[in-house]
Amino acid sequence: ELFSRTRRRFEYVPALSYSHANHLVTAGEVDLFLSSSYAANLATKSNPDLDIIAVETPFASSALITSKTGTNSNSLNDSMTSLERIRGLRVGFGSRYAGIGFRYPLQQMAKLGITLDDLYSCSHIADHELLIKNVTSGRLDYAFIRSTIEKQRRVSTKDYNVVWFSPPQQDVVIVAANRLQSPQNYRLRTQLIALFRNLSISRKNDRKILDAIQVKAFEAPSRPF
Repeated sequence: ELFSRTRRRFEYVPALSYSHANHLVTAGEVDLFLSSSYAANLATKSNPDLDIIAVETPFASSALITSKTGTNSNSLNDSMTSLERIRGLRVGFGSRYAGIGFRYPLQQMAKLGITLDDLYSCSHIADHELLIKNVTSGRLDYAFIRSTIEKQRRVSTKDYNVVWFSPPQQDVVIVAANRLQSPQNYRLRTQLIALFRNLSISRKNDRKILDAIQVKAFEAPSRPF
């Protein structure tokens, strides 16, 4: 799709995680990458030449899940808010570089005076499908996942309950690296900005791209990330 719209060939470089993607861009091995807003913020602090060219419109939420079949010491305490139920229990988060899977939950926990020290244990699992499996198998009491995961992967909600949602977030961003900032690549950079910001779920090919990365649309960044 990138080639058909820019007439330039791109090489796909797989990244194992957000931190690996940051390493690849720092090493000059990638020119364009998809990231979480938190990971991208860390990358731009260490490399000011990076530029966030598109950010998802508010869509997905951070969702707190627990098993339908298991019970824990806080599950029946009606005096607790949903987030307060994680105190003293085994909780799973996404990558340490994740927004929806880690950064946003920490922000909401802080509003209730909950820190990671208040949990029995804290596990970081980058793959949200594995987070769900750890909850449904009883290895974790709760986990924070991206709310749109069941639409993208072979994940069923029949084995877990969602007990809390954050407000919709702007988490997925597209970052242009150093070479795309050069004058000779100005036209290409402009094409890429237009490509991502104009993607629409009303067009079949665009919808395939948006569904693959679990976003509804992209827009221009309107605030620092």
